[in-house]
Amino acid sequence: MDKVSIVIPFYNCPYIEHSIESAIQQTYENVEVIVVNDGSTKHVEKIKPYMNQIKYIEKANGGTGSALNAGIRNASGNYFCWLSSDDIFYFDKVKIQLERMKQFNAMACYTNYYAINTKGEVISGLQGVYKPDRLEFLKTMRLGNIINGCTVMLNMNLFSEFGLFDEQLPYTHDYDLWVRVLEKYDFMYINEPLLLYRDHSEMGTRKHWDSIQQEINLVQKKNNFFINQLIDNSINEKKKDNLPPFLVTSVPKSGTYLLHQILTGMPGITSEHDMKKRFFTNSCDFNDYSQDHLERLKLLQKNEFGVGHVRYTKNYADMLEKLNMKHIFIYRDPRDVLVSMSYYIANVWAENPLHKDFHTVFKTPKQRQLALLNGIANKWEDFYTYNLPYYQWLNEKRSFHISFEDIISSESSRKTALKNLVQFLWSSIELPVPLEEIVRTLETSINPHTAVTFRSGKVGSWKNEFDEELIRTFKEKAGDLLIHFGFEKDNNW
Repeated sequence: MDKVSIVIPFYNCPYIEHSIESAIQQTYENVEVIVVNDGSTKHVEKIKPYMNQIKYIEKANGGTGSALNAGIRNASGNYFCWLSSDDIFYFDKVKIQLERMKQFNAMACYTNYYAINTKGEVISGLQGVYKPDRLEFLKTMRLGNIINGCTVMLNMNLFSEFGLFDEQLPYTHDYDLWVRVLEKYDFMYINEPLLLYRDHSEMGTRKHWDSIQQEINLVQKKNNFFINQLIDNSINEKKKDNLPPFLVTSVPKSGTYLLHQILTGMPGITSEHDMKKRFFTNSCDFNDYSQDHLERLKLLQKNEFGVGHVRYTKNYADMLEKLNMKHIFIYRDPRDVLVSMSYYIANVWAENPLHKDFHTVFKTPKQRQLALLNGIANKWEDFYTYNLPYYQWLNEKRSFHISFEDIISSESSRKTALKNLVQFLWSSIELPVPLEEIVRTLETSINPHTAVTFRSGKVGSWKNEFDEELIRTFKEKAGDLLIHFGFEKDNNW
C-alpha cells in the first residue's frame, strides 16, 4: 500500500491545529504527517497535542521552500503532498487523489478548491483553473502559476528527476518546480474541491505582494527560454498529422461500419482489427465494463480509434474526459434500428439468443419486430430498455453526435456533417491538409455495400415495414425514444 507524506511547513501560524487535524484524519490509512517548524516563536504550543501522531522537525527559519525540502528529505512516502499551516484538506483528499493518479498513471496532479475566511467559512466559488490542452496550459503557465501548491500531489520520484524546491525563491519556489516538471510530465487535474484555502490578512500573498510579483518576473526570466521551447515543441507536435486517439460508439444497427469507413478515410487514421481495441457491449449483459474498457482504451495510439457499442453512464463519460479522449456517437431513427436489427439477428447474428427463435417461432419480419419491441423473457430486453442507454449519449454535451440520416439523406447534409466531424476531431490541432480536401476524401471512402452487416442502408425504411399494429405497438413500447431524442414531437406520426 503506497504511503503518502503530507508536509506542513509552519511559521507562527495561528491556524496550525486545523491543518494538522485535516491531515491526520485522512480517510486514506497509510499517511505520514510531517510538521516542519521553520523557526517559529508563536503558536508552537498548538502542535504539542499531536506529537505522537506526527513527525516533528525543528529548523532555523529559511522560508517555505527550505521547510518543504526538509520535510521531503525526512519523508518515507511514495507520494508527496504539501499543506500550508493555514489551509485544510478535505478528509478524503489523499484517497481520491491517489486513486485517480494511479488509475491514469499520472506523476503530478492538482485539484479544484474553495477559499475560506478566518472562521473557516467558504467565501468563494470554485477557484481551480484548468487548461485541458497542453499547449494552452503551457501558454498560461508562461504568464503565471495557476496551480495551487496545496492541491498538488506528486510522485516522490519527481524530486530525484527534477530536484527539490529552489530555496532561493521565498515565494515562487512552487511555480519554478512546476515548470521544471512540465518538461516531461503533464499535471493531471481533478475537478473536485479537495482543499479549503484560507484567505486572511496575515497570509504571505497579501503581506508580500510586491515582492512576489518581482519574484514571478525573476522565475519567468529564468525559465523563459525553457518554457518557450516546451511551447514550440507542443506547437510542432500539433502541426504533425498525429491525431490523439478517440472512441467511436453507436446505437447498434445505426451505421457503425459506415462511420468506420469514413474515419479511416482521414489522413493517416487507422482502426486495427484487434479485439482489444473493440468495445462492443451489445448483448443484454448490463455489467459495468468501464474498468476493462479503461485498460484497453489506454492501448490506443495516436492516429487510432476504438469502435463499439457502449451504453451511456456518467462514470463512462467522465472516464473519457479524464483520458482526454474525444468521443463520437452515431445514431439512427429507432424505427429503422428496429427493422435493421430484426433482419440482422435473423440473417447474420447467429450468436444472438433470438437467432434460432427467428427461424422457428417468429418467422416473418413483423413477428420478429414485435418480439423485439416486447422483449422475450430471460432472453432479450424489450426494445426501449435495450436501446435507451445507447441513445442517452445524445444528452452528453462532451460527445460529438452524428446521425445516420445526416450521412445518407443528401449530399448537402453529408458535407455539413463531415465538415463538423473533422473540425471536432482536429479542433486543437492543425489540419494536415485543407478541410475541403479532407471532406472530399471522406466522401469517396463511403461504400456501405462492402459491410457484412449491410442490408439496405435507407432512411425511413420502417415505413415499408410497419402496419397499424406495429405502429401502435411501437408508440406504446418505445414511443418515448422518438419524442425524448427529437425524432418526433409527439406520438401523432
